Amino acid sequence: MVQTIIFDFGAVLLAINESLTWKEFEKLGAKKSLREQRSVFCAFEKGEISHDEFLINLEPHFEAKIFRPDLVKAWNALLISPVQSEIITFLKALKHRYTLLLLSNTNALHIKKVRELSGPFRYGQFTKQFDRVYYSHEIGMRKPEKQIFDKVIADNALIPSECLYIDDKKENIEGGEAAGFKTWHFRPSVDTILDLDKVLSAHQ
Repeated sequence: MVQTIIFDFGAVLLAINESLTWKEFEKLGAKKSLREQRSVFCAFEKGEISHDEFLINLEPHFEAKIFRPDLVKAWNALLISPVQSEIITFLKALKHRYTLLLLSNTNALHIKKVRELSGPFRYGQFTKQFDRVYYSHEIGMRKPEKQIFDKVIADNALIPSECLYIDDKKENIEGGEAAGFKTWHFRPSVDTILDLDKVLSAHQ
């Protein structure tokens, strides 16, 4: 019986389009080497470097001098909409039946932009629906590292077999399965989170 639902944020509860960021980077003259900076992206997601340090690390991977606001705008281009009211209503209904947790690989610039797009009240209403919110850059860990799942389990005294973990990234789902969670590998182009009850029924 599922008692706890652990949600990813981007692509599951919030519409994103990662290709838009890369298109904007290309418009700014990105070199091929930019796509090879995974270690920098991961360090930013884990809060190991500030947003200024992150942007400084990216600048050499463009053909010409980049204005910092343009680089930030390109980085945030994947965020295509605010948190939707129907998602908040959906979570409110779920909250009466389950413990809800949010577990996201994200960074300070993206969260700031989501707050701006949604407005502080709506963003606050969204986060309020969760018993606990875990953003990778705030806790110094990221999925699919074992330690982040261990932390969520320990913090909330979870029984993994009673948890449903939802994520759109295969490697993260594999990490959740290794932690003992039931999982839903969410496919944004096919699935809608509003069909969660069907998934839950299959796991009961």
